[in-house]
Amino acid sequence: MVNPDLLISVGIWVSGVGMSAVGIEMTVRPPNEQSKWWYRGIFISLGLMFVGLGVWQFDRADKESKRQAEAHQQEQLRNEGNLKFVQGQLDSISKVLGTLSSNSNSSQTLAALRAVLPTITSGRPAIELMSNKQLRIKVIEFCKQLRELVERHRQQQTQVSTQEQGAMSEVMPFDRALTEEERKKANKIWSDYTQRISDVEIRFQREYEDQFSVSARMYRDELLRRLGPQPPEMTHPFGWASSEVAEYLERLARKLPD
Repeated sequence: MVNPDLLISVGIWVSGVGMSAVGIEMTVRPPNEQSKWWYRGIFISLGLMFVGLGVWQFDRADKESKRQAEAHQQEQLRNEGNLKFVQGQLDSISKVLGTLSSNSNSSQTLAALRAVLPTITSGRPAIELMSNKQLRIKVIEFCKQLRELVERHRQQQTQVSTQEQGAMSEVMPFDRALTEEERKKANKIWSDYTQRISDVEIRFQREYEDQFSVSARMYRDELLRRLGPQPPEMTHPFGWASSEVAEYLERLARKLPD
């Protein structure tokens, strides 16, 4: 199969050489009135071909670069998610073994250790070892927590906006123009409001990135791995925390067979 990028590069080279050849020919042997338009037409056609192929090549390179960056990011998120799950398992195992060691004999501790070791040593991410029912329960619980985060964010926005409106109503007369002092107070209230709203948004997004972002992508990838390709209405961009992310993941989870 012919490589399109190679053909584009060859086309750019041919059109560039062709324009040079036509330009040299017109300089060495100036065309007459009848033939000069042919030369001009060829030169312009080659120029358009050169520009068009150059734009096409840049567009393909840009898309490939973005695809590779996205693939790299997804791989990093997947690895980070797997690491968190393994760390969680190790923490749970440590707690279980600590309890067993203080309340059980050595044979019971050894039996418990043998029971949990296959999960760690199987070579598969912990999320892949879950049954469909277990995964569905985990995802639905995760979506509940995400909705609670979104609701807290909405309440904080409302609280800041309500306080701003109340403070502004105290300095904004309805029957006359603002005095200079009132204008300064109003500007100060607005400045404080925009800063507080910005702080709310930053905290919200930071909390989402720290506690939800990796798990959301990991659950999405595992659900799609099990369910296979989904129709367009079942896709969702994961660029920002929102209740739509929770709704999307929950819809996928509920499609898992038992």
